Order: sequence, then C-alpha cells, then structure tokens
Amino acid sequence: MIGRFSQQGHASNAGRRFLKQGEPFTTNLVFEWRYTSNVATWSSKAHHKASGNRIGVVAPARTARPHPLLTVRNVEASSRWYQTLLGLTSDHGGPDYERLLADGELVLQLHRNDVAHEHGAIADADQPKENGVLVWFGEVADFDGVVARAQQLGAPMVLAPLRNPPSGTGNGPGHRELWITDPDGYTVVIASPDGEATEI
Repeated sequence: MIGRFSQQGHASNAGRRFLKQGEPFTTNLVFEWRYTSNVATWSSKAHHKASGNRIGVVAPARTARPHPLLTVRNVEASSRWYQTLLGLTSDHGGPDYERLLADGELVLQLHRNDVAHEHGAIADADQPKENGVLVWFGEVADFDGVVARAQQLGAPMVLAPLRNPPSGTGNGPGHRELWITDPDGYTVVIASPDGEATEI
C-alpha cells in the first residue's frame, strides 16, 4: 500500500524536524509512505521541497499492544501513585483522564469513574470493578526498588515477594512477583524479568 500527500502550513503541523535553523515556519513538505506486508514494517519519507532534505523512517507494523484502562476515584492521585511505584511518566495529566508511559510506550490509562465523556459511562458504580482483575506489570528490572517503594507508599500487600514457580518446582517463567493493592482496590502484580530467578 502506497500513499502520498502534500501539506503546507505551520511547521508544527508539517514536522519541525525537517526544517533548517532560521528557515521560515511556513513550508511545504511532501510525505510518502509504504506498507510492506512481507516484512511487516511501515516506511515513510518526507521531502522538503525548498531545501531538498529527505528523511526516512522505518517502524514495526505491530498487530496489537495492550493499553489497559482503569476507572478510578481520583485520577491525579492514582497517577502519582503509579508514577512513584514504577517510575512511569505522565503523557496527559488532568483530573479526568491520564496516560502513563514506560520507556516511552503507553502502558496504563486512568479514567475518572464519574466522568462519561463522549463515550458514556465506563463503569457501573454499583458493581465491584476490581473483581477478577489483575493489573500486571511484567519485565520490571528494578523489582527490589519497586518492593521498597510499595512499602513507602503503604500499599496493602496481597502476596509478599515470591518466586514463580515456587522454589524446587522447576523454572517456568523463573521470575519474582509482588502482589499489592492500589488506592482503588485493584490488585497490582509486579513481576521481575522472566529468568531473573532461574534455579540451576
């Protein structure tokens, strides 16, 4: 699949990175993109007409990535809790909705439970929203640091740090887990990288 379009206007719309220092903000860029199914990548090319500069970008064409969304009582307080616990960063902010990133990728969304927005209510206030839900964060390299921060936050502990599977029963994922409760009652599981607790 191949596409092409031209965009004229402010550099913030056209892509600042293609401009030379001191160049006027009004510019004309031509973008071309191609999807190659056999290698599952998107590739794109931008051509700045005035300067002749070109840039190419290749990125994986992903099938899907989970972006779980939790309804919470206080978005900003929950955001601070998850940022403190895991070192996540805010990509939105505000009292109604939040996006939290890990290493630049979206890993968690928070939505105030009494705000409907354009999609309508997400949760039924009369139902236990945390029932049957585990908010799982895997491949956490700083596992010991997270355990310490969970204690500092006073997070209720569901299961103290443990090995999965139990020692002496094989390796399986061979990681450690911590099970705690977040401010809204969701069970949060923190897992170290698979193989981190491998037994020989």
